[in-house]
Amino acid sequence: MFNTLRGVWGLLAVRRKLQFALLASGMMAAGFFEMLSLGAFAPLVAALAAPQQAFTHDAFAKISLVMDYVGAGPGNHASPLTILAAFFAVLAALAGLSRILVVWANARFTAALGTDIASAVYSSCLNLSYADHLNRGSGELVSLVRDKAGQAGVVIFFLLNLVSSALIALMICAGLFFLHPWITAGTMTLMGGFYALIGWVCRKKLLHNSRVVAEESTRAVKAVQEGLGSIRDVILDGSQEFYRGLFRRAEGMVQRASAVGIFLGTAPRYFTDTFAMVVFAGILVFWLGESGDWVSTAAVLPTLGVLALGAQRSMPLLQQIYSSWAVISANSAALRLVLESVGNRSPQKERAAVPAMTFSKCFRLRNVSFRYRNDLPWVIRNLDLEIPKGSCLGIKGETGCGKSTLVDVIMGLLAPSEGSLEVDGTRITPQNVFSWQKNIAHVPQSIFLADVSISENIALGTDRSKIDMKKVREAARQACLDDFIQSSKDGYETLVGERGVRLSGGQRQRIGLARALYRKPSLLVLDEATSALDEKTELEVMESIYELKKGLTILIIAHRLSSLEACDRIIDLEQGRILLAPG
Repeated sequence: MFNTLRGVWGLLAVRRKLQFALLASGMMAAGFFEMLSLGAFAPLVAALAAPQQAFTHDAFAKISLVMDYVGAGPGNHASPLTILAAFFAVLAALAGLSRILVVWANARFTAALGTDIASAVYSSCLNLSYADHLNRGSGELVSLVRDKAGQAGVVIFFLLNLVSSALIALMICAGLFFLHPWITAGTMTLMGGFYALIGWVCRKKLLHNSRVVAEESTRAVKAVQEGLGSIRDVILDGSQEFYRGLFRRAEGMVQRASAVGIFLGTAPRYFTDTFAMVVFAGILVFWLGESGDWVSTAAVLPTLGVLALGAQRSMPLLQQIYSSWAVISANSAALRLVLESVGNRSPQKERAAVPAMTFSKCFRLRNVSFRYRNDLPWVIRNLDLEIPKGSCLGIKGETGCGKSTLVDVIMGLLAPSEGSLEVDGTRITPQNVFSWQKNIAHVPQSIFLADVSISENIALGTDRSKIDMKKVREAARQACLDDFIQSSKDGYETLVGERGVRLSGGQRQRIGLARALYRKPSLLVLDEATSALDEKTELEVMESIYELKKGLTILIIAHRLSSLEACDRIIDLEQGRILLAPG
């Protein structure tokens, strides 16, 4: 619990810490009003039991005079019992109102902090290296952002609930302690010990369930992604039951583990309520019977009333403390993953402010080798290659020979396992790789399209209000997309549908090319970017690209030699080595 609190506290910005300080002050105020209301209850009960004795004090005469002029008017004497009842009612109302305000503030603070955490987790996922994304997979990361960040928000809410309940319970116990120390201490020790025993018995099961929920929720997300992501094949193959089974098994384990957590968090109250009544009755019988205080009901009744009211107020708080602890334990694995994810954030969030690296002469791969893990074979081996600024390099080779890995190394997405990448003589390192990537635009074989307009897809990642339509039109013209857009009913505002479902493969590919050209890159990388185009359209697109060659360095991966005809140089890869490099 301490490590959890420390980890969550480390996530808080200064603003949130100040808000928490205010929230803690509100919790203390709520506890203080609870204690005062208990204190006001004793004289009220005493007055009800023996009014003639209770109202002989001079204070009541003075209060009565004040009430005459404030409330009832001169000559109309206010009843001291009315004064006590009103005083208790005001304090009880303040206690209840302060509790409501604390719950409201808890919810608001949790919502704000939950947003901060989810945003931080998403940012950390976006800022992972490309290699980390390859190793972890999108299913795990989506589950981390959506499921586990949400569970972390739940944990924070119950952490605050635990702290609030503990503070108020301590204030109530403090008030009761002054009234009768050993009954209060004995009762709270027994009840606290009972909850501690239950917690000790349940802790392993709760922690086990937290791991089950964290792991199986990721599998459930993966099952959904795989099934819906390949829906055409699923329908054709009739494999709906297979994916439904994958999801059902994972989701079933999540739900069962969650149900057990709910049971373990709530069931003890039915035991403790009965246990509390037995303990309280036993202590009172021992106290009153042994001390002989049965004689004076008026003397005993105020103490009984306050102790009963204190128990009625404190027992739900003890249950809230325990159930909050149970929820925190049941979600601790998810919170730990979130804390680790946010704690391992890299400084990539400042990337937008990094200026582009100067690229005026050439970039060079110097004796570069690469493999994805130490236990896997080499994909690229001892490769030396120099690409002058403004040149056009074609890369061909059989599937699996390392073409895409080579361009990933060139783009700084993958760091060489051995050797180095240099730009104008400067070695690319994790510290300056963002500056190098500012020069690069990439057109992959498979283009991602968002379910927005064509113009927003071309300027993807740019706020709609900041899109430069002049640049969009120029990029669309260069990608041979302008005629299609003009013929569409809504022009550049035409919606493409989810993943570009309303467009042909060639149109999606040309939007990807226009997107790259919109960035005005110094290095354009085409990874099978024209494979979805027919020969006529491919020729038009390639002619447009070659017209841009002045000041633009181009790398083209292609299987069709026709796509490489105008390249200044073509290299042929085989098993990560340059087999042939005709001029």
